[in-house]
Amino acid sequence: MLINKQIKDTIFIEKVEEIVLLAKNEKQHDVIEKMLKLLQDYFKTSWCIIRKLNEIQTNLEIIGHTGLKDQEYLSLEKLSTNDTVFESVVVQKKSIIVNNLETEKRIFNQYYLDFGIKSFLVSPIVNDGGTIGSIKIYSKKVHTYTANDLFTLEWIASKISKVLCNADECHQMKVIDYTAIKTLIALLEVKDKYTKGHSRNVSNYSALIAKTLKLSETEFENIRIAALLHDVGKIIIVNEILNKSGKLNDLEFSIIKEHPTTGANSLRAGGFNEDICNIVEQHHERWDGSGYPMGISSNDICIGARIVSVADAYDAMISDRQYGKIKTYNEALVELKRCSGKQFCPSIVAAFASIDKKTLNILD
Repeated sequence: MLINKQIKDTIFIEKVEEIVLLAKNEKQHDVIEKMLKLLQDYFKTSWCIIRKLNEIQTNLEIIGHTGLKDQEYLSLEKLSTNDTVFESVVVQKKSIIVNNLETEKRIFNQYYLDFGIKSFLVSPIVNDGGTIGSIKIYSKKVHTYTANDLFTLEWIASKISKVLCNADECHQMKVIDYTAIKTLIALLEVKDKYTKGHSRNVSNYSALIAKTLKLSETEFENIRIAALLHDVGKIIIVNEILNKSGKLNDLEFSIIKEHPTTGANSLRAGGFNEDICNIVEQHHERWDGSGYPMGISSNDICIGARIVSVADAYDAMISDRQYGKIKTYNEALVELKRCSGKQFCPSIVAAFASIDKKTLNILD
């Protein structure tokens, strides 16, 4: 029995090392999927999930999974990370063993129990001394995880760290100063009372559209960050114009129209990559060429800006802003479709319209 276990462990280790060795020549998603299937088979577990840290929203977000049914995935994707789990895994970089979820009051989660989950084991994924994500295995049985189980999962986490940080995404994660982003958003929300929560909403909607279009991890991350910062150029606009309740005159509107360029140039000066800066600069361009600041049209507008444009307009329509009556989801969707092919890219509007209304409601 012991010999069989040793053989099994040896084969498992060899397969993991082979996956990591070949990772440079494969897509990150494919590598993660192979690793998860191997892990699920080794532990005979119900679910295996890898999450990546979203530092801006202080949450661990799913980037790979096995064993989840569609409804299970949709439910988990919307959940925020439990405070105790976040503190332990992300802040303290410690693993957690839960052998019976029903008796574990600190991290009791009804969602898991509703889906039959009884126990789990989670390890942080660490790189350069900081947590970049987590790997978690779930069982639909009350379990007794051992120190060896924990050691194995933590070893796997170290290998996944190399996979996540071998690609260009690792460079992307390192060069972006998330503290600076939070500060800029906070300053903008103090400056413009109507933008409270708007940047985060636009980022969430943009991320959903990017995911629906199956864009790459790099594109997804650039769009998510650019959406958060799309209005940063408004910081230098005087309050009398920015928070004016009535209609803007021509001079005031010309000042407002400078914010995409101002924001993009500020981000360039701060070292943000050009893709993010272009999205910020182009998010008020229109499909028919009637937008600003450059008046470019159709596919000359980068796809990230076309996505943020739709997300921005949707959130403005359903929110309490200084212009216009609040619209319902259906009213806003009708307006987006009406302007498709004129203000908005038709394929982006179609992608947004295909997103489940319940998913959007969770974000609202």
